[in-house]
Amino acid sequence: MENQTLKDKITDLINHHFEGPYWDFKAMWYQSNISLLHDIISMANNLENRDAYIIIGVDEDNNFQLDSRHDDIKRKNNNELASFLRDKKFFGTIRPYVKVDTLLIHSAEIDVITIKASNNTPFVLSEDFTDTIHGKPVKLLAHHVYTRINDSNTPKNSSADMDKVELLWRKRFGIGLSILEKMNLCLSNPNNWVYNDQLGSFFYKYDPLLILQIDRDMENVRIDRHEFYNMIATDPQYDMWHDYTITYNATTIFSGYAQYLDGGRELRCVPAEKSVHVNSHFYRYYYFVENTTNFMVDELFKIHYPNPYNYPSFCEFIIIFKSDNELVNFEEYMQKNINLLTDDSIVYPANILQNNYNLDDNQNQQYITAKKIKFIYNNSFLKN
Repeated sequence: MENQTLKDKITDLINHHFEGPYWDFKAMWYQSNISLLHDIISMANNLENRDAYIIIGVDEDNNFQLDSRHDDIKRKNNNELASFLRDKKFFGTIRPYVKVDTLLIHSAEIDVITIKASNNTPFVLSEDFTDTIHGKPVKLLAHHVYTRINDSNTPKNSSADMDKVELLWRKRFGIGLSILEKMNLCLSNPNNWVYNDQLGSFFYKYDPLLILQIDRDMENVRIDRHEFYNMIATDPQYDMWHDYTITYNATTIFSGYAQYLDGGRELRCVPAEKSVHVNSHFYRYYYFVENTTNFMVDELFKIHYPNPYNYPSFCEFIIIFKSDNELVNFEEYMQKNINLLTDDSIVYPANILQNNYNLDDNQNQQYITAKKIKFIYNNSFLKN
C-alpha cells in the first residue's frame, strides 16, 4: 500500500469491514479526552511498525456504513489535536506525531487521524491523566505501556505484556534490525555522530563500527562544472564531488556523492534531479525525499558542516518531498502544468527571478528554473 494515496488506503481499510492492528473505526468524534488519548498512545505503540489510522465516520455497528462528520461538534483540526497532546505529560517530552485529514468518500466527510510510525517507542505518560466517562472518573496510568493487539487496545487500567513492552524498546534501540535499517535509524539521530575533519569521517558514538567516510583522494574526485549550484556561493573555486561510503565493521553498506561548496566551507550531499519537458526543452529540478538515506546524510552534513554565511544556498531551490509517492505525483502535476514555466505572463516574486553574479547566462537560467519549480511546489502543488 505504500504507493497509494491516503484516500486509497483508507478506502481499502473501510472495505475490509473489520478493524486491525493499525486501524480503528469510530462512528463519531470522541466524547471523552481520555478515550482519544488512550487510542492515540495505543496506536503510536502499534507492533506493526507502520503509520496507524483512526478513521472517524465509519459505523462499525451498522455494517460499516459511512456517516459524514460535517456537523460533528466534537471535531478537531490539526492545531486542536496538537494542542491536546502538547499539554499531556509524556516521558522525555516525546509525543506521538499525529495529523488530521478530511476525505470525501462517497459524498461523506470522513476524518482520519494519522499517527505516524516512530522509533521513539514506547510512548508512555509520566503523570496519570484523569477524565470523566459517563459521570465516573477514569485514569490513564503513568508508567504503563498501552499498545494494540489485533483489533484491541491494552485496557486503560492495565499495561501491555512484557514481551510486547520489550519489542517496543528493542525498536527504539534498533535491536534486531537489519544493518540497513540500523544505519537509517542511526542517521535519523544526526547529533549522535562524531565528526573528524582531519580524516573526513563520521562515526556513530553509540556504535563506532558504523562509519561514514568521505573519500578525499584527489585521484577519485569527480569534477563537474556544469551544475549551477557549484558556483552560487561566494567562493566557487572548490567545486568537487567526492564519493562517500557508509561502512559497518569495514563492510560497505551504502555509497553516494558529497560535495564541498564555497571553497570547502560547506558540505552537502549531492541532490537527486529530474526534469519536465516540452518539445526539446528540458526543465530540471533538484530534490531529496524525506527519511531516505541521502536526505539523512545531507542533514548530518548540515549539522557538522553548516553554511557559515548568508549566501544563496540549497534551500532556495531544493525540494524536500515527503515521500516517493509525492514525488511521482509532482512529476505528473508538472508535466500537466508545464505552462507554469513557459507562460511569460505568469508573475513570480523578484527573489525567484534574481540572477547570481557567479553564474553565466545558461547557469542562471537553470538556477531560476529550479527556483521557479520549488515555488510551484510550495504555492501551487501543495495547495492543489
